[in-house]
Amino acid sequence: HTDTASSYHNIGNVYWKKGNYDKALLNHNKSLAIKLELLGEKHPHTATSYNNIGAVYYHKGDYDNAFSNYNKGLTIWSAVLGEKHSYTAASYNNIGIVHSSKGDYDKALLNYNKALAIYLETLGEKHTRIADSYNNIGLVHLSNKGDYDKALLNHNKSLAIRLELLGEKHPDTAQSYHNIGEVCRLKGDYDKALEYFNKTLLIRIEALGEKHPYTAATYNEIGNAYKGKGEHNKALEYYNKALDIYKERNDEKEIEEVMKNIRELQE
Repeated sequence: HTDTASSYHNIGNVYWKKGNYDKALLNHNKSLAIKLELLGEKHPHTATSYNNIGAVYYHKGDYDNAFSNYNKGLTIWSAVLGEKHSYTAASYNNIGIVHSSKGDYDKALLNYNKALAIYLETLGEKHTRIADSYNNIGLVHLSNKGDYDKALLNHNKSLAIRLELLGEKHPDTAQSYHNIGEVCRLKGDYDKALEYFNKTLLIRIEALGEKHPYTAATYNEIGNAYKGKGEHNKALEYYNKALDIYKERNDEKEIEEVMKNIRELQE
């Protein structure tokens, strides 16, 4: 039954937000199987499952499977709902995220701008999807171009919308604080970076919990800021907090990243 599919979908989303990607994938695939049987391949709800599965694969670091599922979702939404629909824009946005993670920044920016144009036309300026687009465009300008001014401009646009619509204590607001802090850190303004990272940390601990990978990422970035300031003891304190969380989760890639940061302190 489609309601059973919806329950698997919702359970999958909760596991995804908790960072339990294997259980999220299991539930989203159960939801997809029911939708394929009852609704068929060309239904918007089927596209939603492909999109959710793509998101889980992305967070697992499996970019090829993420890209494949996001494209399936885009094909369905574009054909059934049209090019100027917010769901179609969501697919462009997600595909842009995969391109960015793979280092193909020009394709990422192309897809992000497609998404933003559709969102602005269909949703207006004050919407969380608009905030997401500004956030992602800001990340590309920082990662690819090293253009701190454009990165900061887009991240501040994102933050303003998120504060107005979601409030101070929302994980997405924390993401904006985190990204602005990262721009400040890379510009060498470590005190300002720490101000934003500490705002991020408070929200993430309250909203996501102490053991969430995003909380660990914030500890790592605070460590980076203290390293930049030359306060190596403080840096090590926060690196170890991040390391403890990643070890408990068996996140090997992140463990290696933090260990590299610790080794650099000791050189």
